[in-house]
Amino acid sequence: MRWLLEELSLPYELIYIDLFNGGGETSAYKLKHPLGCVPVMDVNGKHMFESGAICDWLVDCYPDKQLAPHIHSIERIEYKQWMYFIIATMEPHAWNIILHTKILPVNKRIPHSVVFEQQKYIDCLHIIDKELMGKKFLIGDKFTVVDILLTTLMNWLPKQLQAFKNIKSYCNKIKSRECYQLIQK
Repeated sequence: MRWLLEELSLPYELIYIDLFNGGGETSAYKLKHPLGCVPVMDVNGKHMFESGAICDWLVDCYPDKQLAPHIHSIERIEYKQWMYFIIATMEPHAWNIILHTKILPVNKRIPHSVVFEQQKYIDCLHIIDKELMGKKFLIGDKFTVVDILLTTLMNWLPKQLQAFKNIKSYCNKIKSRECYQLIQK
């Protein structure tokens, strides 16, 4: 989301929430996000959570930035398809891999679930790699918020990308963007 805010040239304040030390479990924070997760965006006192929803809302608020296809364009079909594929299909598999290999205490991990999640994630990577063949961006010939969402997700499990040359090439190009470089500092 921060990357998108940079692409949109919007001012923002980044507030660090230490989730691993209970920062998301306070009653005050749970008024912003009922599960105590991140991100949460505050717009004039109204809180919005879910990164995909936030990104979708932001690009619709700033259509002049052209980070999403026009609402009535045929590219909007692909835009919505890939947005939901990335967030609803791919991301849960990646998250469960990380959860059961790095985040949860060892006695809470379910190792056999990781095998399933890895296969499903690899299946998704095959689909994305094929889609990216000969393409500069995931949708059409313009950089969009789905490129941000996909590249961000690809950063979670970079070792998984070794066999996917189209994804690796794509991510390298996308990561060369000035706004991406800004958030890495």
